[in-house]
Amino acid sequence: MNKLFPLLLCASPALADPVHEWGGALPSSVTISEVHDGYLVTYHNRLVSSLTVERFAVDLDGIVAAGAVDAGNYMIPDVMMVTPPPGWDCSPCSVTVEENAAGSVLLFPRLLG
Repeated sequence: MNKLFPLLLCASPALADPVHEWGGALPSSVTISEVHDGYLVTYHNRLVSSLTVERFAVDLDGIVAAGAVDAGNYMIPDVMMVTPPPGWDCSPCSVTVEENAAGSVLLFPRLLG
């Protein structure tokens, strides 16, 4: 268990940053930023040399968006899927992003009623 403890800490959303990067010299990234009606989670797709599902958690002001990027093979577009935090919704909750492009998901407070 002691060997796994640092890995669990790294994956904890409570320790998330506003930027999650992976890949080579020009990495792909997921960022979160505040906008007038909520938060924007943006995936910046760069050509990285791995077929993978990259899991992420990004945090700004205690708003943590978690999700995954399904990285397609080379020039196949990637798909980012976002899970909003409790009390929040997203629109859309997934976005397809071409290579060397960006796509965003809007997080906004859930309306009760």
